[in-house]
Amino acid sequence: YSPQYIEATKKAHGLLPNDNPLMFNSYLYPNVDWMNELFNDWGHNRRVNVSVRGGVPNATYYVSLSYYNEKGLTRTAEMENYDANIRYDRYNYTANLNLKPTETTTIDLGFNGFLSMGNYPQQSTGDLFASAMEINPVYLPLMMPDGSIPGISTNGDLRNPYADLTRRGYKNEARNQLNSNIRLTQDLGFWKWSKGFTASAMLAFDVHNSRDLRYNKREDTYNFAGTKDENGLWNDDVFDADGNYRYALTYTGHKDLAFEQGASDSRSTYFEASLNYDRSFGLHRVGGLLLYNQKIYRSSAGDLIGSLPYKQQGLAARATYSWNDRYFFEANLGYNGSENFSPEKRFGFFPAFGLGWAISNESWWESLQETVSYFKVRYTDGLVGTDAVTGRRFMYLDQMASVDGYRFGDQNNGVGGWGFSKYGANVGWSTSRKQDLGVDLKFFKDNLSLTLDIFKEHRKDIFITRRVIPDYSGFAEMPYANLGVVDNKGFEATLEYTQQLGKKCFLTVRGNFSWNEDEIVENDDPRVQYPWMEKRGTNVNGRWGWIAEGLFTSEEEIMDHAKQFGEGYPGQISKVGDIKYKDLNGDGVIDDYDKCLIGQGDVPKIYYGFGADLQVGDFSIGALFAGNAQADRCLGGNALYPFNDGSGITNLYANITDRWSADNPTNEDVFYPRLHHGNNANQNNMKTSTWWQKDVSFLRLKQLTVAYQFPKKLINRTFLKSARIYVMGTNLLTFSKFKLWDPELNTNNGTAYPNVRTYSMGVNVSF
Repeated sequence: YSPQYIEATKKAHGLLPNDNPLMFNSYLYPNVDWMNELFNDWGHNRRVNVSVRGGVPNATYYVSLSYYNEKGLTRTAEMENYDANIRYDRYNYTANLNLKPTETTTIDLGFNGFLSMGNYPQQSTGDLFASAMEINPVYLPLMMPDGSIPGISTNGDLRNPYADLTRRGYKNEARNQLNSNIRLTQDLGFWKWSKGFTASAMLAFDVHNSRDLRYNKREDTYNFAGTKDENGLWNDDVFDADGNYRYALTYTGHKDLAFEQGASDSRSTYFEASLNYDRSFGLHRVGGLLLYNQKIYRSSAGDLIGSLPYKQQGLAARATYSWNDRYFFEANLGYNGSENFSPEKRFGFFPAFGLGWAISNESWWESLQETVSYFKVRYTDGLVGTDAVTGRRFMYLDQMASVDGYRFGDQNNGVGGWGFSKYGANVGWSTSRKQDLGVDLKFFKDNLSLTLDIFKEHRKDIFITRRVIPDYSGFAEMPYANLGVVDNKGFEATLEYTQQLGKKCFLTVRGNFSWNEDEIVENDDPRVQYPWMEKRGTNVNGRWGWIAEGLFTSEEEIMDHAKQFGEGYPGQISKVGDIKYKDLNGDGVIDDYDKCLIGQGDVPKIYYGFGADLQVGDFSIGALFAGNAQADRCLGGNALYPFNDGSGITNLYANITDRWSADNPTNEDVFYPRLHHGNNANQNNMKTSTWWQKDVSFLRLKQLTVAYQFPKKLINRTFLKSARIYVMGTNLLTFSKFKLWDPELNTNNGTAYPNVRTYSMGVNVSF
């Protein structure tokens, strides 16, 4: 922007004396805080829950009903004759009935589900937030003087966020779900030899329905029709002879609300039958289970394959043994079937076993009981399987579809036909061997407890598409195979300490820590030319890019460096202040052969948390902190590369002053490299590299609760049994090196709808 344009914008908004209000106004020189125009700082929600339980010796019941209401953070406009306010209402219900018709027979009947209704603007809050973050604040006025919608792009891509919120219509969403089950349990201990045997059967039926009603429109957009001078200032021809603004139509839409609707439903039926055994013989305790289960799931779908029911079937068996509560053994067997595999590979066998030793129950441990009151060592080892592949069913079957066919001579005239769109593969179950060595410890009469687990996982036969087959082989899609292998290892620790500090004073402190590391063992990649290009031995979520060695600080440095990304010679594109990348193979060219592993990715290696609860008399306070470490994110996209798009869709973050400047060309300790304007900017500065990679580890005060329990002497004067009032805050504080946006958000440029901070006040009463 020219200095004259900046000065005109200041005049239009009262930052400088305005010597020509007709020409310097907020319509011609806008400055819109889009975030403030779209969103309030506060919304509110309400939650109420009522539950009742009771019964007689052979019949008990439990009924619960809860209501939740939420109103969103978006602002509203009164200019439309429809309601686009965000409003969400949800009713949850639960009903359980437990019957005992005989001394040995029980029947459990359960229902739970919800009913919900939501009203929203036509554009999602996520899209609205992204638009408000991306658009330049001086690019469009909020509305045109006559109330029409401003817009510049002829295809409507650069939208007006405020118009998206207030002038695009609304949608109404209804969701209903019912889960029901009935279980019959029969004690079979009629004879001496059958003592300990029970039989059980359960039938469950779940149904989910949804209905969406969408009323949408998209009106014409306009820009001012005048011309601008060499400084970007509007000329007098922006007004007609009568002094009215002249408009130019930039996008043709429609004013009438168009109606669309969508509906979907799903239902599943689950059945299981089991035979259980649990009995003690002196110091021996023996248990067993034999279980059969099957599930049929069906949902509305738009294609033939999706309309077919999903079916699962399996058998499970378990045997347990313990002696004198000291030595424990358990064995499990699973035999499961999947529709995704051919008949000869349809069923998989998955065994597992576990061992345990309660050392503290040994007689020779008695002298240590005062210090270590409980000590147990356990080990488990077993196989689990998965048949899940995203977007693919019946993997052993070929699928046909309409294809382009062939062409001879004239490339404009082709012969269509049918061909393979997906290839069948005789794959089988993907398996994972999981091992865990754990220790459970309690100290000082169980006041201090510690649990440690070391785990290891070996996943093999992972479903991946073949990668060693060259593209010129003619496959429409690379076929699947059981080729992937990934190893995973780590440990988890949980600590809790409880201490009575006085007659009515109690303190509980707890913490947890987990570390996890995975490694690709096999991925079917072809042989690589350089070792740093090899993905075997790296983590699954690893980030690949280029190593940034800093910024170019002189022309001489550019000429002595390798050519970067398509340059014919050093300095053809690169300028002083641009990112300098490392030439890993030393060939004088920065390209894909210099790409390597640069980061862990946004899935952390470390998760941890800690908190405490303190009760003093009838008052209590509790705090919970949660965090992670060794996680990184590579920034990029709209709003992160200022001015690189001439359409005006880019924005600036508040740290824009932390940038390279020609006034201090040797300063590389900046956030932004040399800035560019327009579509011909140096795209080399926008590569995935260590320059843009940031540590997004954080520690958050997840929850803080302060409560007061009304004393018994006060409650006894009422019809209540107990009463408690509390104040609770969620997401109150976040500590992180990364400051631009919430580091927990799954976004590279901050345009995702943020986490909210919530303050709640509640009352719990019992009658």
